[in-house]
Amino acid sequence: MNNEYLRLVYPQWQGGWPGNITACLNNQFSVQDATQGYYFGSQILNLIAPQTKGETAIVPINFEFTEESLKTEKFIYARKTIINHLQSARSILEEKNPSKVIVLGGECSVSVMPFSYMMKKYENDVAMVWIDAHPDLIRPGEGDESRRGFHEMPIPHLMGLGDEEIDKMLPGKIDPSKIIYVGLRVIGDIEKKRISELGMKVISPNDFRAHPEKLNEWLKSTGCKKTVIHLDLDVLEPEELYCAVGREPNGMKIDEVVDSICRVNQETETVALTVTEHMPIIQIKLRNMLRRFPMFQ
Repeated sequence: MNNEYLRLVYPQWQGGWPGNITACLNNQFSVQDATQGYYFGSQILNLIAPQTKGETAIVPINFEFTEESLKTEKFIYARKTIINHLQSARSILEEKNPSKVIVLGGECSVSVMPFSYMMKKYENDVAMVWIDAHPDLIRPGEGDESRRGFHEMPIPHLMGLGDEEIDKMLPGKIDPSKIIYVGLRVIGDIEKKRISELGMKVISPNDFRAHPEKLNEWLKSTGCKKTVIHLDLDVLEPEELYCAVGREPNGMKIDEVVDSICRVNQETETVALTVTEHMPIIQIKLRNMLRRFPMFQ
C-alpha cells in the first residue's frame, strides 16, 4: 500500500524517567498518573489537531504499570516494552508506506522510528530540525540513574550511536551535519561536549528571535530536499503556553515556533512532523476528581 499521508498516534509514555516526570509536575500526581499522562496527552492531541489527509493509525501501547514491563535493562528504562513499540510502529509504517507522516505523541522518543523510516525512504536527502528546549542527546549508560529515560536518547539512536539492538531495528540513520536544534536552552555537560565534538548546529530562542533567517540559510547549506521536524512542546515559553512536562523559562513564543516550521517548508518538503511531550495537567486533575465520584466506581 502507498499512501501519501499517515497520521500516526503514538501514545508511548514509558520513555520518561518516573522521578524526573513527577518532580517536574511538582509531585502533584502519583508516579503512574504522571508518567501515563503522556498517553492521555497523545489522545487529546489527536482529538484537537486539525484533520489530515490519508489514514490514521494507532501504535498499540502497553498500559501495564508493572515491574516487569518497566524493567531497566542495558541502561534504558522499560527497554523491552519500548522495543516492542518500535517494532509495532515499524510494522505500521511498512504496511502503510506513507510519503509523509504526522506523529502525535507521547514522549520525545516517538520520533525515532518514523524519522528513521523517512531517512531510509529518502536516503541522504533528509535534514532534521529538532525544536526542543533539551538536546535529547544522551547515550545509554551516560549520566546517573535519572538519565535512563529513552526520551533523552532519540538523537544518538537516529545517528546509529545508541543501543545495539535498537540501532539494528532502525531502517535509516542521519549524519550530525544534517541536524539542527531550534529553541535549545537547557544543555548538560555531556550534551554540550557531544554537540561540540559533532559540530552540531544550534539556534537558541534569542538567536532565532534576532536572526530567524539563519534557519533558512542552514537548510539551504545541507542540500537536502526533505526535512523531518520534531516539536517538543516544552520549547514554548511557559508564560505564554505551558502544556508540557518541562517548564523552562525564556522559551520560544507561539508565533516563533510557527514561523520556524513555516521556514522549513519554504526551503524543503516536510515529510515528517512529530508533536511530543504534551502533558494535560488540568485534564488529569479532572479525571482524578471524577474517579472519586461514587457513580464512576
